[in-house]
Amino acid sequence: MGGDGAGTSLSEMPILLRNLLGMKFKVIDGYKGSVEIVLAMARNEVAGICQTTMAFAQAGQHLLDSGVVRMLFTTERERVAKYNVPTIFEHAKTEEQRSILAFHASSLETGRPWLAPPNVPAERVQALRRAYDATMKDRAFLEEAKLRKMGGLHPRSAGISSSQRAIARSPDSGRARRCR
Repeated sequence: MGGDGAGTSLSEMPILLRNLLGMKFKVIDGYKGSVEIVLAMARNEVAGICQTTMAFAQAGQHLLDSGVVRMLFTTERERVAKYNVPTIFEHAKTEEQRSILAFHASSLETGRPWLAPPNVPAERVQALRRAYDATMKDRAFLEEAKLRKMGGLHPRSAGISSSQRAIARSPDSGRARRCR
């Protein structure tokens, strides 16, 4: 698998899947992002990449469409209708494995969330959430997102908040094991 360095999702995910589920992945680090890894796949330098379907569509959809590569599984929690492949969650055999995968997937689900410092007035937080929710309904934004193949957007700020609350409720012992 192509990777772009320690601590990045492109390198972290195949290592997690190797250590957690026993998948036979070897990570070749040193690429400068997913576009370089996709080019390396086209040149047969590496055999694959681990990332979300939305992210792969940005740089490598043409390889899927032409049959040069094929998708083995998705990293999303639920099956992606467009692809007839299992999710990594279907490879998990124990509740602990599913919990660890869910913890990892939570960062993929929330993307780059907007954060605010402590003690922000509640009405300000509500204004930010309303602005986000309005953006997710804006026709021009949604058309642009579709052109850019930006699927998987949270339709409501509440979806992001619930993912973040689930992360916070994760047991300390589980978080420690997940980070190994």
